[in-house]
Amino acid sequence: MRVRQGVGRLGRLVAIVIVAAGAIWSSGAAAQGAGAPASPTSVAPVTVTRLANGLSVVLSEDHRLPIVGASLRYEVGTKDDPSGLTLLIPRMMLHESAHLAEGAYARLLLNAGAVDSTWGVGIDDTTFSVSLPASRWNLALWLWSEQMTFFSGHLDDAQLAKTIALTREDTNRRVSSVTDGALEEVFRRELYPPGHPYHDAPRGLGPSLPSASVVRAVAERLYVPSRATISLVGDFDSAQVLALVGRYFGGIPAGQPDLRPVPLDRAFETRLEYTANVDLESVSIAYRLPTRVDVAAFLALESALGSGSGSRLSWALEDTVAAAEASFYRRKLNPELRIVLKVRKNRTVDQALAALNGFLGSTADLSDRTIDRAIVHADMDRELETVRQRSAFNARATALAYPSMTTPTRAGVRAAFAMLRSASQVVAVVRRSPGASVAGELQSRSRTERPALP
Repeated sequence: MRVRQGVGRLGRLVAIVIVAAGAIWSSGAAAQGAGAPASPTSVAPVTVTRLANGLSVVLSEDHRLPIVGASLRYEVGTKDDPSGLTLLIPRMMLHESAHLAEGAYARLLLNAGAVDSTWGVGIDDTTFSVSLPASRWNLALWLWSEQMTFFSGHLDDAQLAKTIALTREDTNRRVSSVTDGALEEVFRRELYPPGHPYHDAPRGLGPSLPSASVVRAVAERLYVPSRATISLVGDFDSAQVLALVGRYFGGIPAGQPDLRPVPLDRAFETRLEYTANVDLESVSIAYRLPTRVDVAAFLALESALGSGSGSRLSWALEDTVAAAEASFYRRKLNPELRIVLKVRKNRTVDQALAALNGFLGSTADLSDRTIDRAIVHADMDRELETVRQRSAFNARATALAYPSMTTPTRAGVRAAFAMLRSASQVVAVVRRSPGASVAGELQSRSRTERPALP
């Protein structure tokens, strides 16, 4: 679960200066007028082009620095293969392919002066990104076309066994107990009915060892142009990029889109009781939200509720809760909001739950001032997230591959808050038991229906 770190007064001051500087620069650009010639430092609008095979290309020229941020995003995540191969295949793509020897992907990027070469797999998507000198942006396109076209035919069992060992080692580090990553899989299975793509989304590889032929079939089915978006930000010529994308990717077969149904059951509440050898008892709640929600409003609500000992949740529940955290998960099929409470040693989880339900049942704590402050902080967090990146171009390229957000409003934040009262939810209670294992043991499970979402 993502933990939001406080930035403090200095961090907020830096963000304000950065935002102000951006506003001054934007004002200067606007002052040139519609008829003025474009300057070398002007930023072109975002353009979106779709190739015949379904590949999307999103471009934004920015000639202020000789840098290009590039990102390749596949709409392929852990939801797309219950056996966990979507955690394995991206790692293997970086290993070697038909025209790239072992380690050549990283070596070529390094020799070209690349920074921030990253990759990641989520429940909905897989992303590769990198920042390169403006003279070498074509390298990223060539490497990614090599992966998409020639990776699967180069698989062998020895390479597969090595990558499986590394992937399982990473999974074991992340998923250790019900107070940690293991709850993620519990929430998915409880929040979504069988047949929903999220229900069987794994946290790691399955117990059986896949063969190279099975991995090859999954790679050829999923990692295709119709599920991919290439985005570039920086110092390049869009016509040259589109020409090269067409040359490298235009001849690759489109593949099949994901047409699986997304079934949902009636609204419900499921309560799970665990015992574990933990210092503080806890309550973790996952709320399943509709497919289309006001993302900006929920991010502002996340900021309003906050995290840590200084959060609004912690203030409202301070008699029963030592710390509280709220996190919003922007997902393609069903977004989620999570609340985690650490219960004081002299209080019970039932008292903490009662206090939380009282808080959610009242809008008194969501005053106009609170919401306005949350909206500002949410905007500031987005600015700081870009600043924290070693290369802003890399971060901006990745962000281009996702739908843009609207500006949050007071009414939108209040509507998001009210939605929690009727949303399907899973409540996981972890009670302290010195004799239990650290991983935790499920003691009971109960489920009741709730009024359907409006």
